[in-house]
Amino acid sequence: MIRNIIFDLGNVLINFKPLEYVRTIIADRRRADQVYESIFKSPEWLMLDRGIVTEKEAINAICERNPDQSKLIRLVMADWYHMLTPIEDVMDIVKELKNIGYKIYFLSKLPVTRI
Repeated sequence: MIRNIIFDLGNVLINFKPLEYVRTIIADRRRADQVYESIFKSPEWLMLDRGIVTEKEAINAICERNPDQSKLIRLVMADWYHMLTPIEDVMDIVKELKNIGYKIYFLSKLPVTRI
């Protein structure tokens, strides 16, 4: 009998669309795409995602490598958590499953955690 259900976070429980987010901040599409690449395709983003570096360390390293984009990088990173919004339909299912007795876990690059 199934008693436990594991959900992934990114784009399963929580929206994660960084390119769309960057384009809401930077009107020039070409510039927005460049800043997106500089941040979200960087080795520092992967290290940040894994918890190896702090956000401040990641931002500073990305800005040092891209001094011409430094202001825009800092602008995007100032409130990047804003793009992480729940996917309501899935959250409703999660709540329903929990209410009927399933143990719910979520999975990210970090260890499995019970909620």
